[in-house]
Amino acid sequence: MNAFSSRRIQVAEWSECRLPPSFEAVTEAMVHVEEYCRARGLRKSLWPNILLATTETLNNAVEHGCKYWTPPIAHSGDTSDSESTPIQLKWSWAGSILAIEITDPGTFMPGPDHGKLPDDPMSEGGRGAYLISQLCKSVRHCLNNEGDTKRHCVRLEFEVGETTWTPGQAAELEQTIDSMAEDLSTSYENISALFRFAEELATSDTFASFAEKALRRLLAIVNGTLAYIRLHRSGEPAELQLTSSLSTLPAEAQPALAPVISADSEWAEATACKSRRELTLEDCAALDVKDPMAHIPGSAVVSPVFFRESIVGCLVVTRPLEAEYFSAGETALVRVVADFLGVVYTTHVLQEQRQAQLQLRRELQIASDIQQSLLPRHFPTTGEYRVYGVCHSATHVGGDYFDVIHFPEKRGMLLVMADVMGKGVPASLLASNMRAALRARPSLACSPGQLLTELNRQLVPDLERLEMFITAQIAWLSEERNELLMANAGHCPLLVQDDPEEPARLVGLRSFPIGITPTAEFTDVTIPLPPGCRIVMHTDGLYEVENEEGEMLGQRGLAERMPDLWRGAGPEELCTRLLQFLRTYTSDAKPSDDRTMLAVQHIVNQ
Repeated sequence: MNAFSSRRIQVAEWSECRLPPSFEAVTEAMVHVEEYCRARGLRKSLWPNILLATTETLNNAVEHGCKYWTPPIAHSGDTSDSESTPIQLKWSWAGSILAIEITDPGTFMPGPDHGKLPDDPMSEGGRGAYLISQLCKSVRHCLNNEGDTKRHCVRLEFEVGETTWTPGQAAELEQTIDSMAEDLSTSYENISALFRFAEELATSDTFASFAEKALRRLLAIVNGTLAYIRLHRSGEPAELQLTSSLSTLPAEAQPALAPVISADSEWAEATACKSRRELTLEDCAALDVKDPMAHIPGSAVVSPVFFRESIVGCLVVTRPLEAEYFSAGETALVRVVADFLGVVYTTHVLQEQRQAQLQLRRELQIASDIQQSLLPRHFPTTGEYRVYGVCHSATHVGGDYFDVIHFPEKRGMLLVMADVMGKGVPASLLASNMRAALRARPSLACSPGQLLTELNRQLVPDLERLEMFITAQIAWLSEERNELLMANAGHCPLLVQDDPEEPARLVGLRSFPIGITPTAEFTDVTIPLPPGCRIVMHTDGLYEVENEEGEMLGQRGLAERMPDLWRGAGPEELCTRLLQFLRTYTSDAKPSDDRTMLAVQHIVNQ
């Protein structure tokens, strides 16, 4: 006979489920109990106590009641799983009492002090029983006989009031109609709100402006007192940053909001974002005192803000405790506004990024145009020498620079080839600085070594501050003496082809690049120019290239191909052929470095 039997005849409708001894099963079982209670109109404020007490009792059944229980050996053809699920959970709502019975295979019976708070404040034992006794109207333990075995059973009773509906078809139909009416009303409110928010969006230039208008309208619709938005900031650590807030309370009554909270914390706002589910708080004061929302008076809805699958932040709306709690329709409206905010914020971010990209592209194009305007467009033509040069940047702007300055009165020309470490705008600016410094010293054109020394002394302070350097090659081409006076500052060798049918030779001594030391001294080397000779000044982008097999062309490889590339061509055609050869060699791979060259050919008069 069940120890809970009574002399009075009582009728109760019981629900039942069996659980394996696992904490995960406890969580799943409580979902069914909650659905049962919600369907019968249980007040939301009562459920936390029921959940906590029942879960604690079930956990005790798993941890202690099943401590010595061993799973039975399965027999062929046995389809029953009752033996493998030793915990029985039953619940019923009769009158104003919700009764929950939990049976496990243990034989525990409480002593006289069971359910009392332990005297030792550091003791863990007994606290669970005390918590359960405080949350329930009554707690009763007994041992039930099942065959030759006894099983421990505990009955929890909660005072919950009368159910608000009677099971049956009529009640189900009434609930369905009410639900449909509420859904229809909510949908209308949501659509109407979206139209109004869309109007606000059309008159807002920034997200902050739109957010302020949206919060103001939302507070008016739901009769709220405070609404604010936190946006997710990625990084280490990730944060939720307060970006917009609005309150209808007097200034002295407005709560102080934390400017930033950790996105990885256990606080309410972070939890809503991490769980990707909205939170409804009947009283913020019930939160952990360390939670930033604990000091906000009233109830609240915390809704995560998404754009597609990415978390954007969260939206919080509060109202006073004395006011009626948020209805399902109002909660749904907060959720819709949160979704709308996610779309608007992401759209504004994308627009700002696009504008920034367009601005950057425009600035890069201007920088590229300026850089190209500083390179020679027209090349001097003398009686015996032809000159032509090109510069193809790997990016919009590059660090390569070449120049040709003709001095008719001195019967010669200054040839310059330089490569600034790095790419982009910084390298381009330094190349421009070098060009200005070089052209400011025309008197040193005939002395390349001295000219490099002066350039280095002037540019070292800027280059050291930027931790950059420049390799350069400067040569004075004397038409009168048919010789080349050259100085090298860490640049690659010069290609000199004396015989049209022989590979070019590499000429030029290595030295410090410009920007390494202010005391560097550069010297000249004289290169005779026999009739018909050909010269190519270039940067490393011409030979530091690889084919599909990963083989680098190299300086020697480039020199060996000079006879075929020069054959029957002038300087301009050589540049065109060389660039085409590099595209073929690399299978049209995107260049990783600038490709710059300056070709000089001695014309033999017949």
